[in-house]
Amino acid sequence: MKPNRPRAHLTAPSGWINDPNGLIEWQGHYHVYYQYNPFSCEWDTPYWGHAVSTDLVHWRQMPVALRPTPGGPDADGCFSGCMVDDGNGAPIAVYTGVVGADEDMRVETTCLARASEDLTRLRAHAANPVVDGPPSPEATEGFRDPFVWFEDGRWQQIVGSGSRDVGGIIYRYVSDDLLRWEYAGVFHRGVGDRHDTHDTGIMWECPQLVRGEDGDVLIISVLDREDPSRRKVVGLAGEVTPEGFVEKSRHLVDHGSAFYAPAVMRDRRGRTLLWGWITESQTPTACTRQGWAGTLTLPREVWVGPDGALRSRPAAELARLRGTPLLEAGLDLAAGERHPLTEAGAHLWLEADLRLDDADAVRIELLASPDRREHTDLVVDRRAGEVRLERGASSRSQAAETATERCAFDPSSGRVGLTVVVDASTIEVFVGEEAAITSRAYPTGPTSTAAAITAEGGRACAEVACWELLAAIS
Repeated sequence: MKPNRPRAHLTAPSGWINDPNGLIEWQGHYHVYYQYNPFSCEWDTPYWGHAVSTDLVHWRQMPVALRPTPGGPDADGCFSGCMVDDGNGAPIAVYTGVVGADEDMRVETTCLARASEDLTRLRAHAANPVVDGPPSPEATEGFRDPFVWFEDGRWQQIVGSGSRDVGGIIYRYVSDDLLRWEYAGVFHRGVGDRHDTHDTGIMWECPQLVRGEDGDVLIISVLDREDPSRRKVVGLAGEVTPEGFVEKSRHLVDHGSAFYAPAVMRDRRGRTLLWGWITESQTPTACTRQGWAGTLTLPREVWVGPDGALRSRPAAELARLRGTPLLEAGLDLAAGERHPLTEAGAHLWLEADLRLDDADAVRIELLASPDRREHTDLVVDRRAGEVRLERGASSRSQAAETATERCAFDPSSGRVGLTVVVDASTIEVFVGEEAAITSRAYPTGPTSTAAAITAEGGRACAEVACWELLAAIS
């Protein structure tokens, strides 16, 4: 196992991976497809890779499931989409087909692919394309990533798009048979605002819906080719109506810099599960050297909270990834006193219940070297009312990340619960069920594997448990 390669997160066997696609539970198996370039570690004409699991924990990599069709409407790529039961007991993929390698000259359409009985092969439908492009010339930024569900006796499809003039757009279509689609108007639109923390840019990709008793959340992945810093994933809290989506508030789905293009599915237990793409922040040369690029998050259970915002936590089954116990302790932390947690934290599951008392902050070091020249710090700052992931010292290499990622938390109770999963170069942090931070770190030293905890500016208490994170991919 190469030092930066995750062992519990879904990663392509080699080459490039990005968006999760086609999520479905079928005949006792969970299927995750993903955008895949098997030929290099950079983005190029996408195929659909495929992995399967019976328990959401252990995954088997399968052969490539969907390939571009020479001369077809997906000749230059099978972009993102979803998978549904067609109503007759047959799974069918709904995805974006692309013709034209030049981003400014692409033709993007909605296509279908029928699945083999075991879902290992997806065959492009003879009727493709079933939607032949955007309904309006205002869609200057693309037309892709259909999300489909069945409601009120008809199939519903939403597709991401955008305009330099008016911002992100989601178009809506309806159908009786998945083959013939009728345009049903704009589902939702926004106006980009660079001064808004939850600015929604000029292009909305990968629209997804999470339905709940307390409302609905429309997830959008915000793309801005002119300003990559505006890329983020926003949850629009509101309600699906016959006329479209009524937005009430906005929230970031994940506060990390490495999280993008999530997809959701409903399983037989009624849960909504989410996977996201964990992007690379290494150079292309470094990715080529290691032989792979990108990975997917662990599966998360998501739901709509009482305030309408999205909640998330690791899927319950993932407790089986917790292997050898490394530590279970109640710690009284004096100001400035550093408590080692484990030296074996390259693959680590950590749970911490913090009581801040009169401390200004509690700092948890991750992936730390013995000389502490390399370390990535998770800081719970009571005074600022925020949780930060600080990566300024994550790596000695020139490609070291200096970004700090942060989310707010309510310090009034003086307590906060954390779940932290470190899997080589991936870090997923859950702040209670209210916020998540997904990031990357690439320490260069083979002994940069320690974890420790320190209180700053006063005393604090911590109930901490650590386990080795087990391997889950075959």
